[in-house]
Amino acid sequence: MEAKPAWLELAERTNNFHGEHKSFIKNAHEYESFFSELDWIRKTILVDLDKHYWLDREQTLKMVFKRVYNFVIMQNPKYEIFGSDWPYYDDTDDIFEACMFTALCMFIHHSKKIKGIRDKNFLYKYSSYEYTKKGTPWYFDFDYPEKDSVGFETFTREAQSFRKMRERLFENRAVKIERIEWSATASSSEHEWSFYYVLSNLDEDLADTYKRIGNLYNGVSAALKFADDGYFEKLDKAYKSFTNKLKKIKYEKFLELQHEILAHICENETHYGINIYRFEKLLRFWNIGYEMTRLLDCKCAADEESRVLETSVRLNNVWFPSVYKKFASIESYDEMGVYALLFGRLMNQVVGASRLILDEFVEEGIFGTDGEWETLFLDTINQMTEKVFYNPREISSDLGFESPEAQEAFQRVLDAHVNHAIRQTHI
Repeated sequence: MEAKPAWLELAERTNNFHGEHKSFIKNAHEYESFFSELDWIRKTILVDLDKHYWLDREQTLKMVFKRVYNFVIMQNPKYEIFGSDWPYYDDTDDIFEACMFTALCMFIHHSKKIKGIRDKNFLYKYSSYEYTKKGTPWYFDFDYPEKDSVGFETFTREAQSFRKMRERLFENRAVKIERIEWSATASSSEHEWSFYYVLSNLDEDLADTYKRIGNLYNGVSAALKFADDGYFEKLDKAYKSFTNKLKKIKYEKFLELQHEILAHICENETHYGINIYRFEKLLRFWNIGYEMTRLLDCKCAADEESRVLETSVRLNNVWFPSVYKKFASIESYDEMGVYALLFGRLMNQVVGASRLILDEFVEEGIFGTDGEWETLFLDTINQMTEKVFYNPREISSDLGFESPEAQEAFQRVLDAHVNHAIRQTHI
C-alpha cells in the first residue's frame, strides 16, 4: 500500500482537535500546495532546532509561531499590509502577539490531548446544591448513588435543565464545536462555566442582568437569518423588541456584573489568560468601556460621535485593545473595515496552520513530557495576557455609571451594531 505523503499526514492532524473536520480532510487535496509548503516549514524548524540546540522551550515556541506567522503572511499578498512596510506599522508586534495568543488558546481549548469532563461530573462538582458535601440533604455518592434519594433525584432534574441551557446557548453561537459526551466541558472552560453557580449567590439584579444580556440579541439574530415573506416587518418588530430589552439593562449593573466575572476569572491562575480571552470575545467589556469613554468625550460634536459609533461597528470583531486602537486610527472607514477583516482571516489561518505543527512537536516531546507542554502553553498565555489585553485587577470603566449620560452612551454603543446590521438589509 502506497504511503501517505507527508503533507497529507500533516493535514490529517486536524483530527486530533474537537470539531467537524470530515469536509476539511476530504477537500485537503485542493490545498496540497499550501500543506506541502507548511510541511516544508515544519522540516526547516526541526533542522534549525538541531542547529540551535541551546534554545529553551519558550524560545522554541516563539520561533515556531514566528515561522508559521511569516509563512501565512507570504501566502496572501493582501496580508503584506501587516508587514514592516504598512503605513500603521510599529515595532510592538501587536498583530503577531494577538495571533500567537489566540492560537495557543485555541490549541489548549480544542486539543483532544487534554481531557475535559462530562456535564454530569461538572454538575456534581460545582452545583449550588453541594452534592459532594456529606451531611446535607442533597449529598450522594456519584459512583454508587441511591437512585431514590432526594439528592440523586434533584441531580437528575438539574442535569436535564443544565443540558438544555447549554444547548440553547450553543445554538446561538456562530461556530459550533462538537465535543463527545465524556469530554463535553473543556478543562480550559470549566472555571468559566462554574460562574453559572456563582450567580446564585450574587445580587438578584446581577443575575437578572446576566440573563438579559444573554437574551438581548436573540430576536434580531433570528429575524436576520431568513429573508422570507414579511422579512422587513419581522426585522422591524425584532428591532423594537431589542431596544425595549436594551433599555432594561442598567449600565451600573452591567459594570458591576463584569467586575464580578473578572474577579471570578482571577481566582483561577491556571486558565486565567484563556478566560480573559473568552470573556472579551463574548462580552466585549473593554470595547464597550473604551467606546463609551470616547463617546462621552465628544461633547455633543455630532461628527465625532458618528466616528466613534461607525468605528465600533467596523471593529466589532477586534477585541484586542492595542490592535483595536491601531485600526481605529485609520481615517477611511472602508480601509478600516478591510484591515479588521484581513486581521480576522490572518488570525484564523495562523491558528489552523500552527496547531498542526504544534501537535506533532508535542508528540515528539519538543515541549516536554505529558503535562509539561500544557503547562508551558498555559504559562505563555498567562504571561502574554496583560500585553494583549490588560491587567484585570487594575482595569476600571466606571465612567460615572450613575449618570444619565453614561446610560445613554452604553445603549448607543450596544445599539450601533444592531442598527447597522438592519440598515445593511435595505442596501
